[in-house]
Amino acid sequence: MFINATGFYVPEERVDNQHFLELNGLTSEWIEQRTGIRSRSKAKAEENINTMSMEAVRNALPKLPYDITDVDLIVSASYSPYDTVATAAHLAQHEFNIEKAKALYLSSACSSFLNALEVVEGYFAMGKATKALILSADKNSAYYNETDPKAGHLWGDAAAAFFISKERVSEKDPEIVEVYTQGLGSLGKAPVAVNLR
Repeated sequence: MFINATGFYVPEERVDNQHFLELNGLTSEWIEQRTGIRSRSKAKAEENINTMSMEAVRNALPKLPYDITDVDLIVSASYSPYDTVATAAHLAQHEFNIEKAKALYLSSACSSFLNALEVVEGYFAMGKATKALILSADKNSAYYNETDPKAGHLWGDAAAAFFISKERVSEKDPEIVEVYTQGLGSLGKAPVAVNLR
C-alpha cells in the first residue's frame, strides 16, 4: 500500500495541563512525565468528527495526485462518533461526490486508525478496492470527565485524512511495508482502565 496524500485539521483552542490541577489534583509535570502531553486541542461546540474530517480532506486535496472520485473505499475510524448512522465516511462520500465508494465506520479505541489500515489492506488484497480514504478523527471533549484523575487529562480533538492506493501512483508515495497490531483485551484492567462518559 502507498500513501498518496494526507491532510489534517486541528482546532484552534488549546487546553494546557495546568487546567487539571484544580479539577483533579494532577500537576502539569506529573501529566507530561507520564504521557508527554503538554496541551491538547479542543473543538468548538459546533465542531464534531464529521466537520473536522471534511476539513482534513480539504487540506489533503491540493496534494492528491488523482481525482477524489477515483476513491472506491472510505473508512471512518474513531472512538468518539458524532453519529453512528451518517458517519464521516458517508458524509465524505456525499460531500465530494464519491458515488462508487464503499463507506464504513470502524471503532476500536486507540487503535482505530491502525485497524482501519488493516481493513484497507484486506479490501486491497481481495481486489474489492484500489484507492482508499481513511478519516481518523476524535472529539474526546464531547465525552470526557475532566475530574477523573485516571483519564480526565487523556483527550484531544483533531482529524486526519489519508489517501492510500494499492499500487504506487507517484514516485514520492511512501510505501506502507507492514501494519502490525496486537490485541490487549486480555490484560487485567483493559476494559476499565480508561472510560469516557
